[in-house]
Amino acid sequence: MKNNYSSIVFVLLAALCLAETAEAACSFSLIVSLVALKPVDMGQPGFSMGDVTNMDADLKYKGKTVGSAIFNTVTNRMPDPTAVDEHRRLEQRLGIAQYHFGNNNDSLVTIGEFIYTEPSSPQPYSISQVRAVTGGTGKFKYARGQVTLTRIDATTFKHDFELDANPKLCNF
Repeated sequence: MKNNYSSIVFVLLAALCLAETAEAACSFSLIVSLVALKPVDMGQPGFSMGDVTNMDADLKYKGKTVGSAIFNTVTNRMPDPTAVDEHRRLEQRLGIAQYHFGNNNDSLVTIGEFIYTEPSSPQPYSISQVRAVTGGTGKFKYARGQVTLTRIDATTFKHDFELDANPKLCNF
């Protein structure tokens, strides 16, 4: 009898584990169009560590406007062209982004590195950048995952989200 209970418990635990990992992640792409870009000189005069850039953008999903986004970056490393480490030859900014959908009850928050090949230059076309999705509100309350940013033109970017969430959440 004891073996039967052990077998039943094992099967139930295995089913629970499989059910947890079987949940499909949701993914979607947004087109982000910058509306305003405001650099704020916070450090030494001119471009320097500690400078802040604030950006405002419109969000489109399949051609339809679905919300807006706010991006805030702080320059935390100036490029060192003599560095051996390739990463140190790039300008790095720490960025936080807030994506607001519809009535602002549904939002996503991301954080991560913004990498630039030249000081105060825009994101290069050739470098896609990945940032962490750290949470959200409303239907994205427990969102986790990542977003990959790819520059399309001077003011337009594609943001590909991959969330560990119920696929129904990714319907706009």
